[in-house]
Amino acid sequence: MTLPNELTPEDYERVKVEIDHIGFRIVYEEKTNVLQRRN
Repeated sequence: MTLPNELTPEDYERVKVEIDHIGFRIVYEEKTNVLQRRN
């Protein structure tokens, strides 16, 4: 994912939300994988 050099606040908020969502999904998958391994 490449970002333009000039981001408007709206662009930044949209990208930040996408990054937060991806980060949350990675953490969620890691936690579920740990739970599955434990069983």
